[in-house]
Amino acid sequence: MRCIPHTVVLLLCCTIACFASAEHRCIFDKIARKAGTPTTVVVREVPHQRSSGEQAMAISSSTWETMRFRVFTEDIENSSRYCTSASDVRPDFTGDIVQCTEGDVLTSAMRSAIMDRLIPQAVQMHVDRLHVLRTGGNIVVPTYTGLCGEFTIPSDHHTVGVSNADMVSYAAAGPTSGSTLAWATTCSALIIGRPVVGVMNFGAQVATDTEHNVRVATHEIAHALGFSIDALMVHTSLVAMPGLRGKNSVLVVASPRTLEKTRANFNCSTAPGMELEDEGGSGTALSHWGRRNAKDHGILLSLLERRREEQSRTVTSDFLAHGFF
Repeated sequence: MRCIPHTVVLLLCCTIACFASAEHRCIFDKIARKAGTPTTVVVREVPHQRSSGEQAMAISSSTWETMRFRVFTEDIENSSRYCTSASDVRPDFTGDIVQCTEGDVLTSAMRSAIMDRLIPQAVQMHVDRLHVLRTGGNIVVPTYTGLCGEFTIPSDHHTVGVSNADMVSYAAAGPTSGSTLAWATTCSALIIGRPVVGVMNFGAQVATDTEHNVRVATHEIAHALGFSIDALMVHTSLVAMPGLRGKNSVLVVASPRTLEKTRANFNCSTAPGMELEDEGGSGTALSHWGRRNAKDHGILLSLLERRREEQSRTVTSDFLAHGFF
């Protein structure tokens, strides 16, 4: 995927959703461990199939085009898959069956808010700003075990595949626990590593399209699109900086574009790169920007809209180093 150079949303700043508001705690690393290593997806060529009819990667164009992002909401449309009352027992989509609470109950209006406004707005934030080399056929979704297998996937997605898509995601609205409002992760990727299938779950507490909730959803979808410590290790320049502010070692992203934008945004010519968060435990550490560096940008995002583009270029620039954007 390629970021449109002059405007990139603040997708990845942990403070957007995880730290700027105490109402949401991101648990991406925990979810990613449950999901396991993303499988390699098959892209089926249409209509001119090769002899096998399939290939592990199909990139149809050398031109960067707008990302086609399709979301399927079977689990939000099926009343046996979300809480209708506190007496219900429902899947939480991490592999457990849990007792619903009053706070988990999803009304018709709340379901509509998630499907018709929250998800489309969050997805559009990415679609407006990310370009990809498009796939050349239908994305054939694997049959999953584990966390990704908890979601309802139409049977023809496993055979015919999903057409006109560069990213496919399956959404649910199962119960969430504690201060976690939503989560998302990658299930499958092309052989080059670009995510093409993911899942997302939205708790009832996020079932309105307020600015905060849209930012929560946008942030979580960014994880499904590939922002994780694993991807950073493979596709960017990670440097362990010893003795930074008295710490034994701090991981920073120091790829050329990230380094350039970090130094420019903070007006600091000696900044070693953009720090990764090293606190918060298994759900937060490493797969987010450092709170110390990014927190003010998350606050400014909501207070000073006119500065959104400048700061977004800084904190998302490392996506360019992945080679997918």
